[in-house]
Amino acid sequence: QKDLTKNQISGLRFYEDLQKRIPRTEVEEIAAVIDKAAKALHPEIQSQVTGSYRRGKPDCGDIDIVVARPNINDGDALFDIMEHILNELTNQDFLVDHLSWPSWCEEMGNQPKHFKYMGICKLPGDDKIHHHIDILVVPWIHHGAVLLYFTGNDISNKSMKLYASKREMRFKRQ
Repeated sequence: QKDLTKNQISGLRFYEDLQKRIPRTEVEEIAAVIDKAAKALHPEIQSQVTGSYRRGKPDCGDIDIVVARPNINDGDALFDIMEHILNELTNQDFLVDHLSWPSWCEEMGNQPKHFKYMGICKLPGDDKIHHHIDILVVPWIHHGAVLLYFTGNDISNKSMKLYASKREMRFKRQ
């Protein structure tokens, strides 16, 4: 194991749990924990589950959460939101392993940055298992586009990219 990266070791440690699908009810419990941590900083902060959950699937492979605060687009303010959420969730022992600490996503021209975190979470209780979670804190001006991108499957995202490119626009994850 000495040649494995930290993330590979985490993957092996939680392998059995991470292979299991997450029922919608458990995704909702996890989302409520994130939302409570976010709103402890400011009640206007919005957090939404995206991906297969938002597409109405009965279960999910992981949990993707998009966080934004109305009219907040500044990179420093976004980082403060992310830092607060991660500190709260780590102190609660909800986040049990950090796969990637918040990274600045590339700034595009004059567009504000957003932050992404990847980790392993677990609700309290012996009957609960570990799940992969992604938390994305985004500028309010990008909130709608980010929800669209992270909700859609790869086919719908390719269609949106094609639609945008025909109009000399960009539809990118960044």
